[in-house]
Amino acid sequence: MFKNHKENIGAREKELKTKVKKKYERAYQLLAEAAYSDPFASLGPFIADGEGSLRVWMPGADKVELVISGEPRIELEREDESGFILKDKRDLHLTHYQLAVDWNGVEQLIDDPYQYHNIYQEYEHLHTPKDMYRYMGSQFVTIERGGENISGVRFLVYAPHASAISLVGSFNQWDGRRHPMQRLDYGIWGLFIPGLEEGVQYKFELKGPNGEGLPHKQDPWGFYSEQYPSFASITYDHNRYQWQDAKWQNRPVTQKRDEALSFYELHAGSWKRNSDGDFLNYRELAAELVPYLVDMGYTHVELMPVSEHPFFGSWGYQPVGLFAPTSRYGSPDDFKFFVDACHQAGLGVVLDWVPAHFPSDDHGLANFDGTPLFHDPDPRRGWHQDWNSYIYDLGREHVRRFLVSNALYWLSNSILMVSVWTLSRRCST
Repeated sequence: MFKNHKENIGAREKELKTKVKKKYERAYQLLAEAAYSDPFASLGPFIADGEGSLRVWMPGADKVELVISGEPRIELEREDESGFILKDKRDLHLTHYQLAVDWNGVEQLIDDPYQYHNIYQEYEHLHTPKDMYRYMGSQFVTIERGGENISGVRFLVYAPHASAISLVGSFNQWDGRRHPMQRLDYGIWGLFIPGLEEGVQYKFELKGPNGEGLPHKQDPWGFYSEQYPSFASITYDHNRYQWQDAKWQNRPVTQKRDEALSFYELHAGSWKRNSDGDFLNYRELAAELVPYLVDMGYTHVELMPVSEHPFFGSWGYQPVGLFAPTSRYGSPDDFKFFVDACHQAGLGVVLDWVPAHFPSDDHGLANFDGTPLFHDPDPRRGWHQDWNSYIYDLGREHVRRFLVSNALYWLSNSILMVSVWTLSRRCST
């Protein structure tokens, strides 16, 4: 009887081990295809058979070692061509660790992203337009781990119909296998990359609803992006700039009835060129345009759209990066410097805003997750024949939240610290 009982237990253990092995073989296959939607189910620290273990996915690595401050290094065993495992018999869930990765003889110390579970739980902020731009996209945050405060960048993107998303960029050689994102709730995907700094290029690599590969996408919530040919988003801390316009911010906000308003509208790239025939950048505009406007008695400057747009000939009226001032004329900090200079000179800043349509460029909002996520699939309502662009589907709540949040971003965020501000809606419908 006891023999049969032991045999049954042994058979069940063998069956369980076989299932576990198949589970991770399948996980490794999906990871290799950049098609895994639940990386935290297989990667990072976990408990198996009552013992603590660590599983790491590191394509192209020759060796991986566990590094914990004050302790000897421990080498992980190779479990797959790109997978490594450590059965250390202790729980690493609350321990901050790093990985020493050998790339063909060159060592790199990496803070494993997959030790950071629950990177975001306050989902109500992701559905309130006044808060969304403070949380979506790439945000510099600090997360506590093992008694340490770890700084890095948290990425959140809305793509409810995608079957998998990877974060790709200059920090991982644009390899979609390296950093699969986790499917969270409400169609949002997320990942925290510890130690990431400003100025890092990134995009999202998505798989459509049926696993089909899609073009790399720019961050819809990105604050900074590159020009052609990459159109990559760039990590940027929009809280860094130190404004000098306190006098403007504290001025009386009530307009006197007999006080004249005089607006000067311009396209930043067409107003004037330098001696080399190039655009004036934002700081050069501050130096040359602001004194001119003051001398001519204008009270406000109205900029034709500065949101990032791929086609210069559109004058900005076909934007792709709604949250990013175009980098043709400099960085977001340079743009803030221009606005700051206007305010210090007593000039209000008005921005043309385009919430009606968006271009069909592959790197933008068009079919973002493999579906018409931002436009109506019926071309009679979703396609602008004159402009060859998509029309926002304002009947969808997530589209309305996105656009309202963008308007509030320009109005309330540090990019435009304007107490009294006007939107000039230039759009074709």
